[in-house]
Amino acid sequence: MKVLVSTIIISTLMVLPASCDRQQLAEEVPGQTSSPVTEDPPVADRAIYIFIGGSHNGNFASGYDSGRQGIDTRCADALNAVYSFLSPVAISGMISFKNDSIRNLVPTDHADAKVYGITASALESQLADSWTDLLDEGPLVNLGTALGLSDSWWTGSDTMGNTAADRCDSTLEDGNGWDVNLPEPPPYEGVVGSTTGLAGEWVSSSTANCSSSRFFLCVAY
Repeated sequence: MKVLVSTIIISTLMVLPASCDRQQLAEEVPGQTSSPVTEDPPVADRAIYIFIGGSHNGNFASGYDSGRQGIDTRCADALNAVYSFLSPVAISGMISFKNDSIRNLVPTDHADAKVYGITASALESQLADSWTDLLDEGPLVNLGTALGLSDSWWTGSDTMGNTAADRCDSTLEDGNGWDVNLPEPPPYEGVVGSTTGLAGEWVSSSTANCSSSRFFLCVAY
């Protein structure tokens, strides 16, 4: 009996300090509840996608406040209708305006991402390691293959992706561009790019009459 009582006393004394510690901690931090430590989710790999938005004449401002609004809205419509498998944070028409060039279309905090061409069936082809590389060196594969592009596309750009003079501008050169009232005779023209992968030529190969229909491309990131 003495052995049993001694065992109970010793066991109780061994448990009490831990119990007191827990009670003291609860008193020091009232209402504090413990929770498991979790790590932040990994940052998703960023990417820039280029795809075909459709075809149009050189007056993207038709029905909109500006050419920029017109082409961006058409690109958003194409994204929802054909490329809904993409989930970008931003989308723009890949075209140059007076103070808004293709070269500066992607902000610097995204410009280091890899660039891909993508088709309506979700086939991807890497075009460049970054937006700057795309404009400086040209695409790694031709746009015909990467996008399913079969003809020229409106760009309004020079061979480096900067704004060119010919951009279907109602004032010929001084306005934002892509707002010419059609039909208009020459010299209303806009620069077009080709389906090739050649540096420079892919984004600035020739000009086309603004009343003609050409493809337009979109950028999503």
